[in-house]
Amino acid sequence: DPEYLFGVLGFGQTPAQLEGRTDGPDVALHGMFAEVVAATAQHLGLALDTIEPDHVLHLAERDLEVKAGTVAAGTVSHFNWRWHGVSDGARRITLSIHWYLETTHLDTDEPPLWELHLTGHPGVRVDVELEKHPDDTSRMPAEPYAVGASVVNAVPWVVAVAPGLHVRPVVTPSWT
Repeated sequence: DPEYLFGVLGFGQTPAQLEGRTDGPDVALHGMFAEVVAATAQHLGLALDTIEPDHVLHLAERDLEVKAGTVAAGTVSHFNWRWHGVSDGARRITLSIHWYLETTHLDTDEPPLWELHLTGHPGVRVDVELEKHPDDTSRMPAEPYAVGASVVNAVPWVVAVAPGLHVRPVVTPSWT
């Protein structure tokens, strides 16, 4: 869908065209991704000072032809949206999401769907790929099944919680 790819997401635009935008996915999805960082910190027993967004745009090195149209060289072909959980003045947790039309700015031409990297002694790196059941001949890829499964699997937890108002972990954003 050209309107979604170029209009809503902002591919094929210049950084100047995207500057100050308040309707992009990085803004619209901020609460969800900041919540993931805050919840991860809470589960690790890590008190956060703030969550800092830090987004990087990468520009196409050449014209890219995609089904929706052309992404001209010098316009955005790759978004790397990042949210950092800051504790004691240092970034301790980073959630990094890549949406891209070319792999030029990635570490590999075939990145995993999800990657977990823990720095420690020992450190851990886990790559996760999803695949559909061999008997599934639908057009839907495996990822929506995984997202749907997380929602369905949350139902017993929601049903079991005590009545009342419950809120997600809240961290004051650095820009307020």
